[in-house]
Amino acid sequence: MTKIVIFDIDNTLTESRSVIAPSMAALLSRLLETVPVALISGASMESMMRQVIRHMPNAENGRLFALPTSGAEMRSFERGAWRASYSFPVGDAERRALFAGLSRVTGVPISSLGHFIDDRGTQITYSGIGKDASLELKYAWDPTRSKRKAIIEALAPRVSGLSMASGGSTSIDFTRQGIDKAFGVSRLLTHLSIAPSEATFIGDALDDGGNDAPVKSLGVVAVKTSSLAETEGLIRALIK
Repeated sequence: MTKIVIFDIDNTLTESRSVIAPSMAALLSRLLETVPVALISGASMESMMRQVIRHMPNAENGRLFALPTSGAEMRSFERGAWRASYSFPVGDAERRALFAGLSRVTGVPISSLGHFIDDRGTQITYSGIGKDASLELKYAWDPTRSKRKAIIEALAPRVSGLSMASGGSTSIDFTRQGIDKAFGVSRLLTHLSIAPSEATFIGDALDDGGNDAPVKSLGVVAVKTSSLAETEGLIRALIK
């Protein structure tokens, strides 16, 4: 029996960087009434609040867990606030090396990288065609993740001390070495004393190279979704 359901956000619960649809928020809230729910994403906590949490009327019932920046942080609602159980920021030396490496590999001057980078403290996210590109352009840019794979392979010998994984539609997420979604989910399950086999993970990037893929190594029930409509169907099945 599933004791917790863990969701990716972008392209699983919402369109890329977009607000959750009312129908999805309603289903997620119903699920939260029956079982603990966790959200894990490359997004910051502020983005998770904007995209999902503020649209769930029961989000502060103590059964919702947020793991922003690919699990480099974990937060839950306690004593009237979303409090962090842990937080692992990227070091300054790794940040400088990453920016220099990205500039060399992509050809974008360091002074212009701000158009492509979100520095979230515990994670740095590079967006291949810019943070503010339209959804249409994002979905068309790298559907097979081959472009991002090439960037990661070119960066690997230039940058140390960071984990790298493609996420969303155009993003590469950089966290401290060893921190990925498997790390975050493992910490969450230990915190709740739940065995991996008792947890269900739902995400769109479970294929090799996707930032959801590491969770498969934990032995959780990993379910790939290919659309928001499919995610809604999976939630309905879990509620029954």
